[in-house]
Amino acid sequence: MVKERYGLEIKEINRSLRDHEQVKRFRLVTEEWSPQSGELSPTLKLRRDVVHARYRIMIDGIYSNGADREFTTPSKTVKGGINGILKNLPGF
Repeated sequence: MVKERYGLEIKEINRSLRDHEQVKRFRLVTEEWSPQSGELSPTLKLRRDVVHARYRIMIDGIYSNGADREFTTPSKTVKGGINGILKNLPGF
């Protein structure tokens, strides 16, 4: 139910984006990101290195080209590597 709701929201936003800008795949995490859990700094900035380390398999899965193929790392798939992926995340 929750994933479908996010899917509808993403579909709506994608209507205003070009094909190469659209969200094609996404994953939801159940953990709350906070300074105490380490994903955010005390000033609530995203700690990209921590997120990358904790969610590497999930991120690699999003950017893989299929289940039958070996995972490709985001740094090989996306210009700028993990920072290129995470730098445009919306603030919360």
